[in-house]
Amino acid sequence: MVASLAAWAGCGDPASGSAPPGLDAGTAPSDASADASDGREDAAAPLDSGPSGRPDGGPGADSDLGFDDPDLGSPGDPDLGWAADAGLASDGGSPPRDLGDRCSATTCDAPPGDCYAAAGTCDPATGTCDYAFAADGTRCDDTDPTTIDDRCRAGTCAGAAPATGWDELALGFGRTCGIRASGRVDCWGRNGGGQLGNGTTSHHELAPVVVTGLIDAVEVSVGQHHSCARRATGQVVCWGVNTGGQLGDGTAFRRLTPVPVVGISDAVELASGAEHSCARHAGGTISCWGSNREGSLGDGTETWSLTPTQVLGESASRGIGAGNFHTCSLHGDGTAACWGANRHGTLGNHGRVASTTPMAVADLTDATAIAIGDEQSCALRATGAVTCWGLVGRDSDGRAVTHTAPTAVPGLVDATHVVAGISACALRPPPGGLVCWGTNDRGTLGDGTTTDSLIPVSVALRDIASVYAGPTHACAIHTSNAVSCWGSNGYGELGDGSRVDQPRPVTVIP
Repeated sequence: MVASLAAWAGCGDPASGSAPPGLDAGTAPSDASADASDGREDAAAPLDSGPSGRPDGGPGADSDLGFDDPDLGSPGDPDLGWAADAGLASDGGSPPRDLGDRCSATTCDAPPGDCYAAAGTCDPATGTCDYAFAADGTRCDDTDPTTIDDRCRAGTCAGAAPATGWDELALGFGRTCGIRASGRVDCWGRNGGGQLGNGTTSHHELAPVVVTGLIDAVEVSVGQHHSCARRATGQVVCWGVNTGGQLGDGTAFRRLTPVPVVGISDAVELASGAEHSCARHAGGTISCWGSNREGSLGDGTETWSLTPTQVLGESASRGIGAGNFHTCSLHGDGTAACWGANRHGTLGNHGRVASTTPMAVADLTDATAIAIGDEQSCALRATGAVTCWGLVGRDSDGRAVTHTAPTAVPGLVDATHVVAGISACALRPPPGGLVCWGTNDRGTLGDGTTTDSLIPVSVALRDIASVYAGPTHACAIHTSNAVSCWGSNGYGELGDGSRVDQPRPVTVIP
């Protein structure tokens, strides 16, 4: 449920059975859980659906025609062409959803041009199809014709990355989703309500499956039984359970494949809670949709919303995060504000009363990042110290430990990154590595035990590029681009092909 605070874009063209408050009881599906089946399949067509890969509508493809590619686009998305050397051809993004570039024999015969999201341009002189260009015209390419295009990150070259590599992950209850370097989104784990976005309601998947129709994702966020992605264009799409309107498409019906969130075209960051999601807009405002339990949407009401509603008083946000039923915003001056549920002190305002509008977090003036977990919140301070508030864990007698205002994590003074779920983790400079603390019922601390710890414990991982925390498990992307996960695995959310909990990191199936 934790969203990264670093946003970037590709280059080129740009569960209750009763109706929630404020919704027509007739619009909500009758299933009371994500795994129940009410016979309602996805009412909306998959994104980017269209004709078959051949321009004449015939099946398959030949050597010089673009074709459907189930791994990088939805069936019926013909905007891809491949040379015999596996180089990817794009159409230059004009328009982004027309027929793909033609491949002649072993070369790509479309002229060079701008890259569109996940697809680079092709060079007929060399037959390589993985060129991408930054805004200043710099070529973002490693000259390797067997790799899909290198990505552009905020107008600069992001460096080479294999097509199968990972850009980022997001963790929810019983599942994990990640963005491939190509812009594709893969998910694995629980899927009874269509949470994996591949058009099915299989109970679970033990290895990554492809989310239908997403080839230009730049961010993904995961809630309890729904998921959302931000596209390179600034549009947001969501899929999965929708009983509270958490998909933002104006209905309360589940969607087995991604559908657009109504009215959002300029999102720069996402965050998903248990039953709601939020987007930070380019201008610094925030809009949220879905369940408004205890005011988690921040619009001054507790009325649930099927479409985005603006958070009051937030006009210059620099980062957002969402827990189960609370949401927070980071400001440019190092302060933060939170709203929603507060029974464990999750708003950090020295109280335990919920708020339908943002409340200033107490004693916080130098935050550089925030990390919002299930029932807790954390901030990385300019000094490298980490402070957390809310339900931060249990003591040696098993009693809940809560803080109503930011409280320093013992011994952690040199963190470079922090994430939060049911437990929390931080990266430290070498040789400090990765440390985690908090609840450890299912091995979420990754130290080989199931013993809770309020003091950070080391996770035996090296060469970590980024780390992510969820409700009952955690994952890390390595500098080699491999992924390790640990903790609960009841639905296969660790991606190792099993359903056995792992108190130590295991490798996700590529």
